[in-house]
Amino acid sequence: AMFRIVDSLARFMAPLLPFTADEIYEALHKSAPGTVHEQVFPDATAPDTSVLETWKPLLAVRENVLKVLENARAAKTIASSLEASVVLTGPAALLAPLRAHEALRAPFPGNLANLFIVSHVTLKEAEGSDLKIDVSRAEGVKCSRCWTYAPSVVSVDPEAKALCPRCTGVVESLSVTR
Repeated sequence: AMFRIVDSLARFMAPLLPFTADEIYEALHKSAPGTVHEQVFPDATAPDTSVLETWKPLLAVRENVLKVLENARAAKTIASSLEASVVLTGPAALLAPLRAHEALRAPFPGNLANLFIVSHVTLKEAEGSDLKIDVSRAEGVKCSRCWTYAPSVVSVDPEAKALCPRCTGVVESLSVTR
């Protein structure tokens, strides 16, 4: 995916930044003769409508959450969105796409928290037709790596600062591969 993105970007930027585009193209296609200026622009493909439909409700909720976060910032409840814990209360039908997104677990746990750029998200079912969004200050300690707040943090080594469980796993996996 990254190769295709960079290759396409090099082709698109060639008329504006010819030398840079040529260097990028040469780095990508070391064994292929020629320059980026001899290539054609990539074909535009239609967007995947199923992906767009999957993201539509998520982005609608995100827009509302961001408005509530901005109000909480203005009221000085939180200083940044990462200091926030969000509770979304609504009917099961409204929460279903949010639960599905949270269940993906890729690239890492906390997909809704990452989507809303907050420390924690809780989903609660309730009667009614509207989604209620509550924002409060996140409990716990700030992770020195990702800056989110977690109920418990650990130190990987004596010189390291406190890390949340997710960052601890990442740092430990990096130290094992070295």
